[in-house]
Amino acid sequence: MGDLLNDIGVPITKGDYVEHTSKPGVPLLVVRGPYPSKLGNLCLDVREPKAKKASRVQLENVYRV
Repeated sequence: MGDLLNDIGVPITKGDYVEHTSKPGVPLLVVRGPYPSKLGNLCLDVREPKAKKASRVQLENVYRV
């Protein structure tokens, strides 16, 4: 499972920045989540800071910036 909590125990929530394992170096803004998907995976909705549309990613595939 992904890093749901940072080093001091604060959860990843809306407004935080994360990076996806497929796009290292690209900060993504969390706009929703974490929430369970229909299959039971924890997901986040993220977008690049200047983008208008968000994408769903699995929590296990992101890490804090």
